[in-house]
Amino acid sequence: MGRILEPLTDTIDMTDYKYVSAQVWKPRVSVVKFKVEGGTTDPTFFELESMTPQTLTDAWETLVFHFPDATGKYPRIAMLLDINDPVDLTEDITIYVDNIVLRTEATGGDSIVIEDFQVIPLNQLSNGDLPADSLKIVPNPAPDEVNPSAKVLKFRRSSEGDPWAGFWSELPKPVDMTENKYVLVKVWKPRISDVKFKVEGGTTDPATFELASLNDPSKTEEWEQLVIHFPDATGEYPRIALLPDLIDPVGLTEDIILYVDDIVFSPTNPIEPTGIKDPEKLNYDVYPNPVKSTLYFENLNGAESIAIFNTMGQQVIVYRELKSSTARIDVSSLSSGVYMISVYNRDGKATVKKIVKE
Repeated sequence: MGRILEPLTDTIDMTDYKYVSAQVWKPRVSVVKFKVEGGTTDPTFFELESMTPQTLTDAWETLVFHFPDATGKYPRIAMLLDINDPVDLTEDITIYVDNIVLRTEATGGDSIVIEDFQVIPLNQLSNGDLPADSLKIVPNPAPDEVNPSAKVLKFRRSSEGDPWAGFWSELPKPVDMTENKYVLVKVWKPRISDVKFKVEGGTTDPATFELASLNDPSKTEEWEQLVIHFPDATGEYPRIALLPDLIDPVGLTEDIILYVDDIVFSPTNPIEPTGIKDPEKLNYDVYPNPVKSTLYFENLNGAESIAIFNTMGQQVIVYRELKSSTARIDVSSLSSGVYMISVYNRDGKATVKKIVKE
């Protein structure tokens, strides 16, 4: 069984991109295969197992598939997530997949995001008399380390809209903020302005929270990760709203284009907010950077735990066994790229540093 995308929005060209990586979360260990079909050369399809077998259960793991003989364009892909013969199940199981990426190298090189599975229904909010396609999924105008996604949300901001113009969504499933106190969102904007995020319809009192990002927006025409903190929100919230260009007066003579991607609810803050000073920061050392396989930590006095997050705000490693002022963590299973290291003190405050995985 697996998920088949047919057709792809754009065919994938495997002349130079011979590797596919994908993150999977499974309750049992079994064979995983990836398939490309409908090729422009002979043979027209390839179906291969991951280079290294799945080893983790109930945790995210990155699998890499190598297609050395594939070349040309392929319009269809398939993932076989749980190959086990006989199936040997007495009840259904649930498997999760994310971040299917086409790569020139197994753990590095150029990459193209095929699918990141993050789509929600969208509605305009106080944005003047604009057509519905002012909110539209489009190719990423400027892929970079902060946001390598192939597709993002394009938002046309009306010069005649209200200062709080943006969009809202009735979520397919309410989000529980009892533990998930942070919202991460990536924005690309042509001007600097405030950003606010709103959760509504909560099951506790108050039922609504609307807060600005912890870190002040500071970039134009490049991707920026913003973090919004909801310390008092608890229970479930079925609606969200994003105000990506909050400025009064609006001060525009013509419409502008903004881009948004990767709205993530998280129990922790993986990004160090700009301009917020924490006198209780831990002055630890982490090396080497870039790293290939093992990270070494020193001066961890007062630290309780270590967490590693990818650029999408997803926790990929957590380490709690801090019994001394030093530690070492095996990161060989991580894909190449940029990661955030959060070291938490006894009060739950994090000191964040950036590393690069080769």
